Formats: sequence, C-alpha cells, structure tokens
Amino acid sequence: MRPLEPDPSETGPRNGGSPSKLPAEAPPAETPPAESRRNIPDSPPSPPASPPASPPASRLQQKRISAPSPVGKDPTTSAKRSKKPIAGPKVARGTRAPGKKSSTARKKGASTRVVPHPSEKDDTAESRRSKGRAGIVSSASDAEKPKSSLRWHHASSIPHSIRATFDEGIAYAHWMVDRAREHPETSVHEYRKTVRRLRAIIRLLRDILGPMSFRSLDTGLRSAVTPTSGLRDARILLATLEQVPTAPGTKKLRRALRDEWVARQEELENGDEEARVLAASRLPLARLPGELASDLPTVIAPEDLQNATRESYRRARQAFRKAVRSGEDADIHAARKRTKELRYQLEWLAEVSSDRIGKRWKRLAELAQDLGDVTDLLVLGHSVEAQARDLRGLRPKRFARRLHKLALERWEQVVDAHGDPFDEPSGKFVRGLASGTSPGQA
Repeated sequence: MRPLEPDPSETGPRNGGSPSKLPAEAPPAETPPAESRRNIPDSPPSPPASPPASPPASRLQQKRISAPSPVGKDPTTSAKRSKKPIAGPKVARGTRAPGKKSSTARKKGASTRVVPHPSEKDDTAESRRSKGRAGIVSSASDAEKPKSSLRWHHASSIPHSIRATFDEGIAYAHWMVDRAREHPETSVHEYRKTVRRLRAIIRLLRDILGPMSFRSLDTGLRSAVTPTSGLRDARILLATLEQVPTAPGTKKLRRALRDEWVARQEELENGDEEARVLAASRLPLARLPGELASDLPTVIAPEDLQNATRESYRRARQAFRKAVRSGEDADIHAARKRTKELRYQLEWLAEVSSDRIGKRWKRLAELAQDLGDVTDLLVLGHSVEAQARDLRGLRPKRFARRLHKLALERWEQVVDAHGDPFDEPSGKFVRGLASGTSPGQA
C-alpha cells in the first residue's frame, strides 16, 4: 500500500516538490497591547475617518481578542493554526485532486486505502501496475460504502471498465471483512459472493488474459474464498436438514446431527472466528489488482467479449448435458458451477447487451437456485456418511442413502421444469452482446 499524498491544505512537499512557503511577515516596530493587536491593518493606514458603529463583541470574540497572538513564530506554524490553505494548483469544483483523500476519509479513525484518480489515464504497463497496487479508497463509514454489485462503466473503454469493476469488487470484499465482527453472517455471505463474481469475470477473460495471467488471478481468487467454506457449512447443513421430511426411526439421528451443528454454529455467533478467517483469507487479494492492471491488454474489442461469452456458454452447456446423461454427483456439482459462472458474467454484461441477454441471465439465476437445492441435499448426505463412526447405532448410512435418493428426485424435477436451458446455438446466444459498446470505445 503506497502512502497517501500530502493534503494541499497542509504545508510541506506536494507530489515531491519543495515545501510551500508563506510570505514572510515584517516584524512590527513596536508590539501593541494584546487588545488592539488584531486590529493592526495590513496596509498603510488611510486618513482618519469616523468608523461605523459595530455591535458589541461576544464573549467568544472577546476571549479570542484577548488571547496572545503567535508573533515572531514560524509562519508555517501560524498557517496551520489558522487553517488557511496554502496556495496550490486549482481544482475544479466538485472534483478531487489526484491522490487526495476525501473529506470523509480524513475524519479521525476512518480507515482508508488509496485510489488512483480518474484523470490518471496513462496506459503504460508500469503506470497501470502501480495503479492496481494502490487499490481503492474505502472509508470505514457507511457513507463511503463501496458498490456491492459489479457494474459496467459506460463512460470508460472496455479495459478501463474491467479494471474499475475488479477494483470495486475488491474494495467491497475488504469492506465486508472490516465488518465481520459486527455482522458475521452477512459479511461471510457477501464476501464469498463477491469473490465468486470476480472469479467468474476472470474466467470469462481467460483467452484475453493468456494462460499464465489467468492461472495466477484465478488461483488468487480461489485461495481467497476456499478457507471461508467452513464458516457457512453448519448453517447450510442445519437449514437443509430442517427441510427434509422426518422418516420413521430417524428422530434420534436427526437430534444428534442438529445438536452438533447448532453447537458449531454457536461457536461462530460472536464474530471472532469469522473476523479471523476473513482477515487471513483476504491477504491474496492485495496483489490481484496490480496483476490485472499490468496484464490486461490496452485494447479489447466487443468481438473479443462476444467470443469469450460464447466459450463460457459452451462450457455451461456441455457440463449441464453431461450431468443429465450421467446423474453423477460430481457432474451435477460441475453443472451448477458453470451455470452460476455464466449467470454472473451475463449479469455484469447485461447493461451493454440486448434485453434478451438480460432475460437469459435471470432464467439462469432461477436454474442455479434450483440446482443449489440439489447440491445441498448431496452435501448433507456426504456429511452424514462422513460422521458414520460417531453416529453408530443410529443408522447414519441408511439416512445418507435416503438423502441421496431425495437429491436425485429433486434433480429430475429440475430437469423436467427447465428442460434444456442451453438449446439455443452459441452464435445466436451472444448476438447483441456488448451492443452498448463500440470498437471506438475499446
């Protein structure tokens, strides 16, 4: 993390320059009394005239007038005491100088990260690498909450929009980590969802980034989310168990499972464990913006995004059809992953696509939700089977087989309800994609 640049309202070097100096004050020939010292004019006195009557000074004004003035002290100290800004480069109203902290971020106790200013648009590899390392300004206050949804930036070129989306996602992930102790359940859920969305975008750009860069970014995002899986397992297992109808002879087993998962969930209620795990999990995220900024091409055409989406669509279609043919647990898991991945990608591109693409990602969201019900039952069955030794005498394997049967029945219902969601040819599917961008924007 590079240090914040000095505020132009303070003395000292600005952007590596020399310290700003105030004009030297001529020492007074004779020190006047304290009561009239503030009334000394800065210019030669004009001919005497009758001054207009002024209202009596308040107590605070009298106290300030009677206070001794720092005569003879360093003018720099005087400028700081009077809070008068030192002359510097003019900035248009409503904008912020590059590298300058916002007023909210300057508040006492606010945690910040440095943001590259939008005017810094040098696209050399070294400058983009340094900008990526800098990250995003994120204040700890709710007023500076980063964007929770990954959105397309219409005013930017395609590479700039990709980098801005990635930086916003990283900033939001850090923001949720900082709130894990106060809101553990929400923080873990939002952190995991944000990292998965970022990973879906990186997987969309795999051919644009190249194999080495893609592998490094994808591995970094995966290592940032994998350690957090155990934080939600107990809650998901308990919720899935409550939805399974009670069968004869399973009450004691269900009670034993419920007691264990409730106890595990209560250990996480104070937020200490979530805060510790999330704080360690986000460490790999620090290097990723810099890598993306340096490895992403400076020119990306809309056709490149169309080709990338076409390949992602083909992967999802292949995984889903393989799961339909085999019915294996691993294939169903893979179909759900590829479906959610394509859904996140289309959600990000929906703003620059046709309405048909926007409707398609909503249908994929419904499909991913239904596939999640199937995989939850499969995970519950595997978890019960893994604890068979601790549940002797309660027939855990029999219960696990029943859960697996319920999962397959639910899978057949999903296939019947959705049919083949990937029956459209890939070329027709991506038609109209990225219609909100033009080659000139790339």
